[in-house]
Amino acid sequence: MNRIAKILLGLLTLSLLASCGGGARVEGRLSDANAGKVFAKILDGADLRTVDSAKVAASGKYTVSVPVAEGQPEFAYLYYGERRVASLILRKGDKVSVETDTLGTLIALQGSPESTLLQEADSIYTAFSVRSKGLEGPAFTREYIDLYRRSVAFVISHSRSLAVVPVLLRKVNADLPVFAQQTDGLIFSNVADSLALCYPDSRYVRMLRKEGERRQNALSLSNRLALASESAFPEIELPDTRAQQVKLSSVEAPLVMLYFWSTSNEEKMFNLDALQPLYDEFHGKGLEIFAVALDPDKAEWAATVKRQGLGWINVCDTRGASSPYIGLYGITQLPTCYFIRGGEIDPSANVTDAASLRTYITSALK
Repeated sequence: MNRIAKILLGLLTLSLLASCGGGARVEGRLSDANAGKVFAKILDGADLRTVDSAKVAASGKYTVSVPVAEGQPEFAYLYYGERRVASLILRKGDKVSVETDTLGTLIALQGSPESTLLQEADSIYTAFSVRSKGLEGPAFTREYIDLYRRSVAFVISHSRSLAVVPVLLRKVNADLPVFAQQTDGLIFSNVADSLALCYPDSRYVRMLRKEGERRQNALSLSNRLALASESAFPEIELPDTRAQQVKLSSVEAPLVMLYFWSTSNEEKMFNLDALQPLYDEFHGKGLEIFAVALDPDKAEWAATVKRQGLGWINVCDTRGASSPYIGLYGITQLPTCYFIRGGEIDPSANVTDAASLRTYITSALK
């Protein structure tokens, strides 16, 4: 190799080292493997993204690097083929030693207190999974309550560790989160405040705070509905397309659909494809729609209402995402709807799509 090639190779090596520096380094060993590859993956939104890989030596050893920014610890997962063999929480500068077998059984872990706590949290749920397998009814409920109590105790004891994040978000199944109550919103918010002392810039802190606010808003709505006297729902008063103020409480109909939306393409199509046929069919039987557009662009909203010929009650809140009705009604996504029957919000309405919307209205107006 000539002198220039050596210099270029040296510069390239330094560049690569610089680009990888400051992250986290994991030196691992698979006790029962002497071939194959290990892949390091990190959470990227709701997905996993591969950031490094390494061949497993004859001794079972491997080394991978994980990019970690200052103040932004990463949930990192090591895979041997398709099987997860280690779960870690890595901070910038961490040098971690981990030994497992190819089934993911932890043998030894050093260099990451956060990862050690994550293993402890996982063991709580693993024990529940073993004890509750095949159980139904009261027996399952007892195990679920025990899991909830143990999870709360772990979160309170380790509120400054990111290991609490998966504990708070864990689900027993698709329909049953461990932390399933609206009152758990206070736990989410308190943990976010505690974590912010150690990780003020972490996206996980922001996520927990947002979820805490959502649950507390939903609880506030429930309390308002329970304590309401003259009106069993939070009042809404907004201008219609003629700039006239319209109150929700002024709408007199056997069934009122309170519909929150915006002028996105998908929601505009929902107006024509789902709501308009239902309104044409059921308006004469007692259905009224009170549609609240959470849209800063008042002109676009008014043009959409006119262009689509929406004959129901249409009002607009130009505060958009800052609307106080988002908190009052616990809105987490658009579109969202509630149904008012006999002056009260009907808690039995379970509407998730156009089909369930038609089913509910048909039943309610029999």
